[in-house]
Amino acid sequence: MLHTTKGIVIHQFKYGEKSVIAKIYTEKFGLQSYIINGVRSKKSTNKFAYLQPLSLVEINAYHKENKGLQHLKSIKLDIPFQYIPFDVYKGSIAFFVAEVIYKTIKEEEANSELFDFLYNSVQVLDV
Repeated sequence: MLHTTKGIVIHQFKYGEKSVIAKIYTEKFGLQSYIINGVRSKKSTNKFAYLQPLSLVEINAYHKENKGLQHLKSIKLDIPFQYIPFDVYKGSIAFFVAEVIYKTIKEEEANSELFDFLYNSVQVLDV
């Protein structure tokens, strides 16, 4: 079933020549792994730049319960960064925070309080 939700990109790595597997902490489903086919090709509508650590995104995904790898239909920026990509210190903090989240959060359940805290904290970091 196709769902639309907000998310925070935590981690991503290459899968094959043109695909990416991304860990995204979502508002509805918690921490999920998504495969994004063809994102690294030149003609892709899903942009690879949207998958930077702590990017605030809105995703359309096919979600199936008890499945380890979900399929992502589309991804777009919910709130684009103003300073994090251009400030070395803020970028370093963003990488560090994303890595800490990746290593500590293992739950695949929605936690709206944690999501709201992380979402607002990323916005504060980008000021």
